[in-house]
Amino acid sequence: MALTEHPRRRHDARVLVLSADVGEGHVAAARALSEGLRALGRVDVVERDGLSAFGAVTRHLIRDGYRWQLRWAPWTYATGYWLFTRLAPARALGAWGLSATGQRRLRRLVRREDPDVVVTTHPALTCALGRMRLRRRLAVPLCAAITDLADYRLWSHRGADLHLVMHEHAVAPVERFAGVGSAALVRPLVAARFLEPADRETARRGLGLPVEGRLVVVSGGGWGVGDLPGAVDASLACEVTAVVVLAGRNEMLRATLEQRYGATSNVHVWGFTERMDELLRAADVAIHSTGGVTSLEALSCGCPLIGYGSSIGHIRIHNRTMAALGLITLADTHAQLATAVRDHLVDAPERRVSLPATNPDAARAVMSVRARVRPLPRWRVASGPFAACLAAAAAVLVGMSTDDAYSLAARPFELRPVTHVSTRQPEVGLILRAPPPAVAHLGKVLAARGLHATFAVPTPLAPGVQRTLARAGDDSLLELSPGRHVRWLDTREELRGTARFGGDRRYLVPASGLSLGQYLLARSLDASPVAGRESFPASGSPPAAPSAGDIVVVTVDRSTERTVAAVAALGVDGLRTAPLSALLGLASTSARTARAAVRATAPPITIASPTMMPAGPSGARAQLSPVSSGAARTGITTWTTKTNGATCVAGRRCSADISLTSASPELRPVASVQHMAASH
Repeated sequence: MALTEHPRRRHDARVLVLSADVGEGHVAAARALSEGLRALGRVDVVERDGLSAFGAVTRHLIRDGYRWQLRWAPWTYATGYWLFTRLAPARALGAWGLSATGQRRLRRLVRREDPDVVVTTHPALTCALGRMRLRRRLAVPLCAAITDLADYRLWSHRGADLHLVMHEHAVAPVERFAGVGSAALVRPLVAARFLEPADRETARRGLGLPVEGRLVVVSGGGWGVGDLPGAVDASLACEVTAVVVLAGRNEMLRATLEQRYGATSNVHVWGFTERMDELLRAADVAIHSTGGVTSLEALSCGCPLIGYGSSIGHIRIHNRTMAALGLITLADTHAQLATAVRDHLVDAPERRVSLPATNPDAARAVMSVRARVRPLPRWRVASGPFAACLAAAAAVLVGMSTDDAYSLAARPFELRPVTHVSTRQPEVGLILRAPPPAVAHLGKVLAARGLHATFAVPTPLAPGVQRTLARAGDDSLLELSPGRHVRWLDTREELRGTARFGGDRRYLVPASGLSLGQYLLARSLDASPVAGRESFPASGSPPAAPSAGDIVVVTVDRSTERTVAAVAALGVDGLRTAPLSALLGLASTSARTARAAVRATAPPITIASPTMMPAGPSGARAQLSPVSSGAARTGITTWTTKTNGATCVAGRRCSADISLTSASPELRPVASVQHMAASH
């Protein structure tokens, strides 16, 4: 049903025109369309800045970020343009972001204005409203005005009922992306004054420009971008009568141009002007650095156009398309520009081209729009959030199940496993990755040769085997199973009841790597990962000579002799092997995280002879803290006494050992004989 036959409004229609102040082209197109709609009569036109519906942050990124890119970092815009036009995932992510940030405000705006049709002049608005139209959140027809001969993939959307295109070249690409019948060829979306005939001499007099001679107009668009000084210099080299250069709203550029050409009488520096129609009719040729509506205005006035000064992103595609259609001339270098200006000035009348004026009027096309879009089924719309949550959960599971996520997070967040413990003892921590049935026998063989190690096993050892290892001076360590797929969810169950080393639960990182899910679940049990600074099979040799405090992992094979030989080979430069519990006990760390355990330093343990311990107060016993050996070396005795019935800070009654590290005179020992521990 056409809008003029709408049953609710009968002969009246309400049109909501949404634009974006990204440059002047989108606003000018919206203004021209609104002017045409009002000229039809009995049409209520509402113009709004649709970009404000995306919020201050997104609006700033789209408008000011685009302006900054064109002025200072064009390559960033070219890169982003390439991503969004060539990569479908990038477009999908951008469309989702626009919809997420602007959908709610756009729905509120449409509901408040209650239009019969919505028209957009910016691709970001078309994208957000098109998604709303497909998902049954926009009940009225949607029209999208495409002012460029480029970006059809970005300008068009399957959710738009009609696309207004300015040249027949755009019909086929738009319908390929948005569906058959989705494009309508219309006259250029320019103000009516650009289509009215006018005399060149009259236009020059009205502008105060020389009536005789050659006149060149140089434009940088509403934002004043591109190589405008280069265009002016090339025009002056052709001995023109006058050059009018438009700096737009770029006041800094205008000041620079005025300073540079202030002494040149035939160069006129202007800012933004509302008399562009008169200026284009007065000019013999125009040099423009951007595309869009300015090129449509020049062609509507019959002014020859040269594209120069900016060739990035959609501007390059737009200008190349128009050049291929014979509508403008392209110049990439200063020399090419001078040649093009000279050629246009010599045979200017023959080079005047214009777009066909017989195409239908854009306003009438909007008023006759029919609903073409078929919204998605309700079950697909309802399943969208569920599918998004499911996809997010799947992504989290995949990330938790791979060691890549852990590797990325380990370095910046200091989550790396312990591979070295600082110690002054000439020892290396030896971890033997061995099958459980071979642990007891291998431990006895190593103990007979004075070698000690920690045995890493996939499952806890039997109590009898653990006692055998303890008598031999060894211990055991759980090696986590590979966390592929969803096996990492069993990490807590694997680590329950495991032994503690240096105050923390410890576990060996799987040979296939540690997943992020395993690490996080293990940390919930206060368990820290351990890995070998050097890891090699018993049949091989260490890649590099170990240093004191290094943790070395050796994978045991079937030959006990090879394993013993590989372990004995670690004893170079006076080093000896030690189990992990001994290495962490000798180390100067009581850290509860792998981050604090790395590279910690402390003096060796010093103990006092029991026979020389002084007598303490009644009920107290003297002891030396093994991690505070510095106190023992200075002759300070630590007194520990048992208290019962004390009240802690939390308000609970408890019993505790209280240590007095500053002895009173009556508790000072007469003599303190200390010696280094012969073994750990």
